[in-house]
Amino acid sequence: MRRWCLIAALALATAAFAAGCGSSDDSAGSTTAAGGAATTSGSADSGSTTSTGGGDMAALQRIVDDAKGTATTWPGPLTSPPVRRGVFVFSIPCAKVAEGCARQDTGVAAAARALGWRYATVDPGGVPDRQNAALQQAINAGANVIILHAIDPSIVSGPLASASAKGITVICAACETDNTRDISGQVTFDPQKQGVILGAYLATASDGTANFVAFNDPEYPVVTRRWTGFQDSLRACPDCKMLAESKFLATDIGTTLGTRAQAVLQSNPSADWAYVAFDSAATPIIQTAAQAGAQPVKVISYDGGRANIGFVRDGRQEADVGGALEWVGWAAVDDANRLLNRAPPVENPHVPSKLITRDNAAQYADTGFQGDIDYAAKYEQLWSTGRTTR
Repeated sequence: MRRWCLIAALALATAAFAAGCGSSDDSAGSTTAAGGAATTSGSADSGSTTSTGGGDMAALQRIVDDAKGTATTWPGPLTSPPVRRGVFVFSIPCAKVAEGCARQDTGVAAAARALGWRYATVDPGGVPDRQNAALQQAINAGANVIILHAIDPSIVSGPLASASAKGITVICAACETDNTRDISGQVTFDPQKQGVILGAYLATASDGTANFVAFNDPEYPVVTRRWTGFQDSLRACPDCKMLAESKFLATDIGTTLGTRAQAVLQSNPSADWAYVAFDSAATPIIQTAAQAGAQPVKVISYDGGRANIGFVRDGRQEADVGGALEWVGWAAVDDANRLLNRAPPVENPHVPSKLITRDNAAQYADTGFQGDIDYAAKYEQLWSTGRTTR
């Protein structure tokens, strides 16, 4: 078992992790304490200063150290059924402005080319009506496979039921849903583990004294699970304080998020850290924090994209938990091929995550974090020969 699982031992002291506590409230107009222990009503940007309980900082440091390790062993499947021919795959990212979804879609496109499958995509821009329309468009276009990226199936339940009735294979990549009624298979990268890692880093890098503001997007279950893991880590952090939580939508990234971030930071002048739900939202917050007269804050986020790893390398961002998101797209296509062959899917291909800090950022800045393993070569070997090795 990986060292990051030591967080379970930490959480036993608070009975939080095993009980599944620490979930954030996704409704607008609330501020939740870092440990998930209290909620204060108010505006979405209102402040609430709450200390977390004391805990085992040494165990958190071990999680951080392990999260910087390099994967050397293939964690995915070792055998594959034959490749189905003449398949049309339609990929629907949550919103391409959210880089994580865009990178997963890029992975689907590359994997489809490797298999000789026809590929199409459409960007619904994070708007539910357009997500429903995109799914209906895929059905009308005659897709054999539809891959959803971080889209909550309950939002597209109508066309999803139609796709299921037509026998279309539907894969949900990073959807993190328990609603699997019309879903053929899911692919995950363990976002809660990512949250545990980032929380452990915040606690140890601040010597247990972080004053942070949080920027969260309640649209996506994957973001909520990251936040849950982050909160669970902070239960072991002495005197870590969340000063405010501001909630935004993907459609705010290129419009109002920077201004909102400026207001949150100005309202919380003692903040020295900023937690951000994912990289593409972190960029305007980094730009806001860099403005003349703004207080310096250390920004942490997720996804491991090229731009943000470059920010980490250059000292403009403190840390990032990178996920091999193109790999998720390849894994989704692999699952689709398995299901088309009436074989069981590999729902957890163990796609790796890695903590990116200034000491290791340079090696990933040109490509983004890709997982330290040539996953494309492994899948191509699987598909051409039916097997691969660790």
